[in-house]
Amino acid sequence: MVHLRVVTALLTALFSPLRVDAAQPGPSASLHYRGLFPGEVILVAVERQSPAKAPSGTLDGTPLDFLRVSSGTYLALAGLDLETSTGTHRVDLRLESARGVPTYWGADLDVREKKFPSEKLKVEQNFVTPNPADEARADRELARLNALFSAPASGPLFEGNFVSPIPKAVSARFGERRVFNGVPRAPHTGADLRAAAGTPVHAPSGGRVLLAESLFFQGKTVLLDHGGGAFSYYCHLSKITVKPGERVKRGALLGLVGATGRVTGPHLHWAVRLRKARVDPYSLVAIDLNRWLAPRR
Repeated sequence: MVHLRVVTALLTALFSPLRVDAAQPGPSASLHYRGLFPGEVILVAVERQSPAKAPSGTLDGTPLDFLRVSSGTYLALAGLDLETSTGTHRVDLRLESARGVPTYWGADLDVREKKFPSEKLKVEQNFVTPNPADEARADRELARLNALFSAPASGPLFEGNFVSPIPKAVSARFGERRVFNGVPRAPHTGADLRAAAGTPVHAPSGGRVLLAESLFFQGKTVLLDHGGGAFSYYCHLSKITVKPGERVKRGALLGLVGATGRVTGPHLHWAVRLRKARVDPYSLVAIDLNRWLAPRR
């Protein structure tokens, strides 16, 4: 079992024109993560925040997307991108009590170095040096994906803890530095799940289908929006079983494992994006969302 590290702190108001009611303590914040390395997910949880106004904050100056869940807690999923530099990174929050009194909180994250392996792969040459038409297509598809990742955040669509889309599948290669046909390429931004062609691929949590079609490099692909700026996608499928706009629950069939696009054989490429941050999908699986979703008594 993965044990998450937790950073918690009670907040002290910078100014408080009203006397604090001991029966109604002010808001508090906590950070939850598997580790402080490039490619990891950070969960920011805010309790006892005013229900009239969501908290606001940033990670290294990038705004956080807060969602109010059934327990009354506000949650934001943020990511340390795969190429995040080592050293100190900063979370800053502005919170507000039920009486409208603002409080401010901050925490430093000491991100440590992580060594990623390198692998040489042999693929069809057109996926290394595409012809002009294919290169233009790939550029259009990348711009379209980036536009989806940058769109205004939707409300919470996830359903509790995330799980693997192929239970018990062996996974490898997140962050791996790849060389295709002797040409170095960008690092691998997802997890490759080893599975035979035709293996069912299931939604790891609730979401909405944003894209379900064939892309040049990714092959047949499904992209899910989980809310709050969290997205996951599933590549190289042999068959897609969902349609854009469809709302899916955890466990819903998304498609079947295949070998479409730039591949060396059948497998599932599973990737997660938290806005622009490229993170290890299993760092999201390690986050205990269940503890925050049940209504508080």
